[in-house]
Amino acid sequence: MSIQPRPALLALSIAAASLAGCAKDTGAYPSLDRRPIERVGAIGTPSAPPPNAPLSPELPARLDTLAAQARAAHARFVEQLPAARRRIREGSRAAIGSDAWGDAQVALASLESARSQTMLPLADLDLLLTERATQDLARDVERIVATRDMVAALVAQEDAALGTLRP
Repeated sequence: MSIQPRPALLALSIAAASLAGCAKDTGAYPSLDRRPIERVGAIGTPSAPPPNAPLSPELPARLDTLAAQARAAHARFVEQLPAARRRIREGSRAAIGSDAWGDAQVALASLESARSQTMLPLADLDLLLTERATQDLARDVERIVATRDMVAALVAQEDAALGTLRP
């Protein structure tokens, strides 16, 4: 004779065991209340700098260096552009795989590489901007944004030129 478990008793045992996990524990669990940093507006917008707050001492030289790097890279791009346009125009009429087509592909790749050299200072400016914004250095941020806008305009010019050359 075998003993069969009763379904009702089995269900009751499972329910009791699962309810044990719901018992109140006043142990060392953290509160689920919102922390001050999680409240809307806790981070807020950067406060205005004090009047006549000086720029960080190293910032003007750093911005000048990044701007000079961007201008030099842009000048190389502009210098390559006429010859690249000619090679790309000739290659667009050539059969795929021909020497003229290959020359056009190399010219386009060379221009894209030159564009990436202009993007490097822009990336550095983005990092600098993020760093200074999180430190609440509003005067630094204003100066960085102005330099970044200038470099972004150079990149936009290069993008426009590349847009006319890509198939």
